[in-house]
Amino acid sequence: MSGGEIVSDRLGLDVNLLYSSFMTYAFNFLGSVFSAFFFAILTRALTIEEYGVFVMILRYVGYFSIPSVIFTYWLPRDISRGRNTSKTGLLYSMGVGLLVTPLYLVFALGISGSPSSRSSCPRR
Repeated sequence: MSGGEIVSDRLGLDVNLLYSSFMTYAFNFLGSVFSAFFFAILTRALTIEEYGVFVMILRYVGYFSIPSVIFTYWLPRDISRGRNTSKTGLLYSMGVGLLVTPLYLVFALGISGSPSSRSSCPRR
């Protein structure tokens, strides 16, 4: 192959771009709708303090997952260019998850403090 001819047997070159873009948009929209319903139901079921804890846990998990998100952003681009990097992406994500989970647990335990520190919260 000299690079001038069209190669249709490479991975990812037979994808209909309009269809895949529409499906991506549709699933992102549906995910937003379900997320709004989930949070509406969640706010009705939890107290203010419990909801605050839930939101902070989601924020901290998001902070600790940034290295994996940056790497997996480029993964579909490499796969569509014909480089089979899916195994590398899977192993990297699993490795980051195994490395970051203990760090997150230590961080969460350090932030939460001892049970006696919660006694300063006003009770109803």
